[in-house]
Amino acid sequence: MIVHSNVLLISQCKTSSTVENIIKSLRQLKRVIQQQKACLTSCYN
Repeated sequence: MIVHSNVLLISQCKTSSTVENIIKSLRQLKRVIQQQKACLTSCYN
């Protein structure tokens, strides 16, 4: 599910016509990755 949302964000980024939309998508992707890292960290600690 989490991986699927990453793929959706990346595809949105690729299909975006404006730089603003691309930057927005990259920020969303970054946030999702940070959430995944936090989740993994809490799982293994």
